[in-house]
Amino acid sequence: MRQVTQLKPLIEELLVEIRRYGIKEVSMEQYQTVCNRILKQSTREGAEVYSHELMHKFLKTEEMRCTNKEICPEYLRFQKRVVRMLNSLADTGKVRTQWMTMQFHHCWKASGLIKHGNPRPYDLRHAFASRNLMRWIDNGNDITALLPFLSTYMGHSEIKSTLYCVHLLPERIRKSSGIDWTRLLNIYGEEGVTVEK
Repeated sequence: MRQVTQLKPLIEELLVEIRRYGIKEVSMEQYQTVCNRILKQSTREGAEVYSHELMHKFLKTEEMRCTNKEICPEYLRFQKRVVRMLNSLADTGKVRTQWMTMQFHHCWKASGLIKHGNPRPYDLRHAFASRNLMRWIDNGNDITALLPFLSTYMGHSEIKSTLYCVHLLPERIRKSSGIDWTRLLNIYGEEGVTVEK
């Protein structure tokens, strides 16, 4: 677990993460409502610092509300999910991706699309990068000039993370005359990094 964590900033950080990664099976208002209930309970308890005990008390209160039919079981499950996300953020500094992967598979199943292998959210990121690179090459764009934009858009802190996508591209891209590989490696490459032609 991280150092002593104030609850309110932790909740604000969780809401930022939910917005950033699009973890929205319901509206942001619903996430905010659950977070406000947690803050309200912490105020009643006189607790400003996050703790697993505080989260446990919150869930016990909400389970009682469900038993009394003040809230429905589905809403209680949603509240438990928000608490798990908050616990993960407090313990590890990030929201568990396991939940996001589970939601991805749920959406995939609901879409009716046929599964080939075991698709992951990461595969969509790679497909996005690959398709952009292929489109730029087909349009005759200068990949060397556009690569920093793709890298920034994808949130890569280093250009070499984006170059990783390049070496996974289909053969037609790697052999394309639209990419000056020598120039690309001179600008972005580093010792020991090679891109097959």
